Amino acid sequence: MTTMAFIGFFGAGTGPIAFSRAVSSWFDRARGLALGITMMGSGLATAIIPITIGRVVELEGWKFGYLTLACVAVVGVIPSLFFLTVAPRVEPVASESAVPNAPELEFSAIRRDPLYWRLILTFGLMAITVTGLVPYLIPMLRQDGMSIGGAAGIASTLGVAVIVSRVVIGWLIDILRPTVVTAVLCLLCAGGVLTFAVGGIAFAPALALALGCLLGAELDLVGFFTSRYFGLAAFGKAFAGPYMAFVIGGGIAPLCVGAIVQRTESYTAVLYTVSALAALCAVAFLALPPVRTPKQGAEGVVDAKTVPVSVSADE
Repeated sequence: MTTMAFIGFFGAGTGPIAFSRAVSSWFDRARGLALGITMMGSGLATAIIPITIGRVVELEGWKFGYLTLACVAVVGVIPSLFFLTVAPRVEPVASESAVPNAPELEFSAIRRDPLYWRLILTFGLMAITVTGLVPYLIPMLRQDGMSIGGAAGIASTLGVAVIVSRVVIGWLIDILRPTVVTAVLCLLCAGGVLTFAVGGIAFAPALALALGCLLGAELDLVGFFTSRYFGLAAFGKAFAGPYMAFVIGGGIAPLCVGAIVQRTESYTAVLYTVSALAALCAVAFLALPPVRTPKQGAEGVVDAKTVPVSVSADE
């Protein structure tokens, strides 16, 4: 238990808080796509590493498996030291048509902003919505009569959707209104879950795609909205709030799903609840203020005191 606690504590430094800050500092106009590509790397690793380490453990034992993981981590240090750097701050060139950028906010100002707490609650709700069903996907499909191979194939579909959605959603929030894109994504999740609840096992692929697309976009969206609303001066501290809400929600949701299933001996109530929560999540995102992007002119600017935009090197 102590060892796992240390792994979780020190491993947090390799998580999205660190690299999202670096990526956001280098990319402004294509920040969503850049974050999506970065997160896709973690998705690919999640798909490849368990299979690889499983084979190592099978051949050499669990101790050698941990040594292999340690070697992978050490190898990852080298490119991180050379390439994972924050861009130097470059002041924008003033022009008559330029839209003034909002000042970077310190965390003392951010934490007093009601928008920050709304963002925390919204991403906490998203986590509860999307993470509760994922651990139960295969048992749920098996209970409905699907074969082991078929259930594994549906789980694989979810994994592919997670990886692909990181890039696709990242690209979309760069070119369209981010709050609307996210709301539509939540509604698609609600529709996929509801379709499975009503139509049964024949619609299992729709369920996997719906969950995978929303699950794949979550951390990209946390970094994107945090940086767009509050800038990069206190990005690490600001990111920690919505991220912590997502992690806590992700830990609570499976427990709640398990308790409901144990009590009702069915997943029906859970499916309808998740569908309703996904719709509520869409409303929560639509209620957030518009995010000003570098492409918008003066007509699309919201109050700079409420929605600051960071200045990065590619401007």
